[in-house]
Amino acid sequence: MGQTLYLNPRPVGNPKTDSWVQYEFPNSTGDHDVRAGQLDADGKMDVVLRDEANTQVNIYKQVSPTSFIYRGLNPGFGLNGLSLADVDGDGLIDIVVSRRWMKNPGDIINGTWVTYTYTSSTNAKDYSAIDTKDINNDGRMDILLSPSEVTSNVAWYENPGDSLTNPNWTEHVVGTGIDSAHAVHAADMDKDGDLDVVASEFRSPGRLFLFQNTGGGLSWYEQVITTHALHNIAVGDIDADGDLDIFGANYQTAEMWRNDLIP
Repeated sequence: MGQTLYLNPRPVGNPKTDSWVQYEFPNSTGDHDVRAGQLDADGKMDVVLRDEANTQVNIYKQVSPTSFIYRGLNPGFGLNGLSLADVDGDGLIDIVVSRRWMKNPGDIINGTWVTYTYTSSTNAKDYSAIDTKDINNDGRMDILLSPSEVTSNVAWYENPGDSLTNPNWTEHVVGTGIDSAHAVHAADMDKDGDLDVVASEFRSPGRLFLFQNTGGGLSWYEQVITTHALHNIAVGDIDADGDLDIFGANYQTAEMWRNDLIP
């Protein structure tokens, strides 16, 4: 089974009662990761997909909400894990996988996507969860990574500013001995102005971690929120109270952990 886009019938229709138009992405089978972002300057959201069977990354440039142009890329590493971010600060959204990132050429279908290495660390496995945020507030996008199928570390890789020539970004460990962190996100969970890390451990003991940033991304306070072995998580302010909550799911249940930082 591949990936499907469902179009909200708004603004003319009612999403509760009207049909959502369905679009099936071509060349898409068994995808594990899906991300959406404006990869070029045409004002339309594009889609990037990746499965677990090979290292290929699939781009879908939007022509219309039900028409996309396909382009396949191969960074040569990684079997899952995907993020979109402007790594080199040129105003274009690049593609990030484990160990490598691909520079956006502007013309995302006909241009040449050059692949660069940001780490050769053994912590960066083929199967990895990835997020891209400015962890140390220096104005550059860093890469947050956790191996998703083995016991290893959650770590972030510091963007040195010369990302086109430097293949060895400094690795900073956030948490150790975590068994298969299948999802990882950087977000300001305690509203102190810096980014914390949320990670879900898929295998036993199945911990959901909040790592509070206590020193510019160089020191962390570890809190275990639950041991429900969540396969995937997301963060967002579900109750509109000004702080971020955590959503999670495994193969049996879906749940939310409400942040009561702001009563």
